[in-house]
Formats: sequence, C-alpha cells, structure tokens
Amino acid sequence: MSTSAPYTHEDGSNCWTKDCSIGNSTGSSSCSAPMQKDLVRIKKAIAVLDKRKAAIEEVETSVAKSGKNINSDFSLVTTLKGGFNPNTYEKPTNHKNDDLTWTKPRGGLWLATVNDEGENSWSANSEQETPIGFSTTPLRFKDDAKIIKINSKKEYLKVLAAFPHTPAKVNLTDSQVQVYAGRGVSSVNADGSGKRGIDFEALSKSYDAVLVTWAGLYESGRANSTPKAMGKDVSLYSWDIESVFVLNKDAIIFE
Repeated sequence: MSTSAPYTHEDGSNCWTKDCSIGNSTGSSSCSAPMQKDLVRIKKAIAVLDKRKAAIEEVETSVAKSGKNINSDFSLVTTLKGGFNPNTYEKPTNHKNDDLTWTKPRGGLWLATVNDEGENSWSANSEQETPIGFSTTPLRFKDDAKIIKINSKKEYLKVLAAFPHTPAKVNLTDSQVQVYAGRGVSSVNADGSGKRGIDFEALSKSYDAVLVTWAGLYESGRANSTPKAMGKDVSLYSWDIESVFVLNKDAIIFE
C-alpha cells in the first residue's frame, strides 16, 4: 500500500484531502503527517490481527480435538456437591485482579479425569476420598464438541497467542510486591501489570471445553508442588490437577 498522499499543495506539500483548507497557502507544512501516522497505526493493527488470525488457525489445526477423540482417551467425572445442576450453571468469565493469586476462570464446570485404577484426578492428587456431600457423576462429550487439549507448554503458548487476556494494571503495596512479584501462581507482574492468560470468554464462542493434561500442567506451571514461573504469562499452577473446564454445558452428556 502506498503511503504517499494523492493531492499536492501549491507549495509542494502533500495532502490526503482535495479541498484542504491550507491547499492554497504558501510555505505551509504538509497536512499529510497526521494521516500518515494514522496509516502507520492502521498497518500495525492489521499486522496484529493477521498474527492473531494465524494463531487461531494454528490452534484449530494442532491443539483442538473433537469430543469423540477426547471420549476415547479420557474418562470424565464431576465432583460437585449435590451433583450437577444445569439451572445453577454460570457462563465462564475471565479472572480479574481482585484476587492476585486466582488465575483460573470463574463459572463454567470443572471435570476430573479418571485413571486406569478408577481414581479421579481430584482424589488421586489430594490422597483422600471424594469429600462427604460431593457426588462423582460420569459424563462424556458430544462427538462433535470442540475441545482445546493442552498437553505441553508449547500448546499452552499457542492458545495464549490466539486467545490472550490481560487484566488491568493494579497498584501494589510494598508488601504485595514482596509476596507476589515473580511468584508462578500470581496473576500480576512486579509492576502491577496483569500477566497474559487465556481469554475464556472469547474461547467459549468457538470451543466447548479446555483440557489440561498432567504433562501440560507440569510444563506450564506446576513442577511437582512448586509453582513454575512463566515470565509474563499466567502459570497453570493453580489448576492443581489434570482437569477439564467446560465452557458450554450443552456439549456434555451425563451417563
């Protein structure tokens, strides 16, 4: 795309508007400069959008799985008190910096995976039985459901690039800086700016769930029981276990 203005003043300067108010002035400076700056900003915005589009396509081709595929590889259960009540289901929302250690999305529905010994990932991790009052309900995804499966740090970064969410900057007290700065589980950087995480609200418009495997968890934030730093990206440490976050309740079928 040419960045030259199409019209020329009598003084030789360029302009983007044929009937410019300084078009007949002598010695005036070019009025194309503001427009050129706007054009540069537009070009940068287009480049960002193109990059985001490419990232979304990469997720679609290399990270996304079908419900049928997930059902064949994983057994899933809910571990909710009283079981699942679709009438109380809340749409997923992104984390905000009102809690600096909370990096998981809110709302939605959490599922645990079941291993070969019949243990769900919640019980296996906590080394105790499912709590009293909680019921374990088996379920599966509809075959045509679209699932994001994060099995490595590389795949996590692909999802971040395609669906980024960065909370607003917060003012940290000196004590908060000491507590949260550099912590893998924190949602903020040392200067109070938000770390980049997944935009679950945007993701829910195209996908039905997000599955983070043990491998994806360990590579993207949980090294044994220690938070693993992810630079300016949100660590997945607080996900705790191999689990699924359901973005669309209509994509699941209870057994």
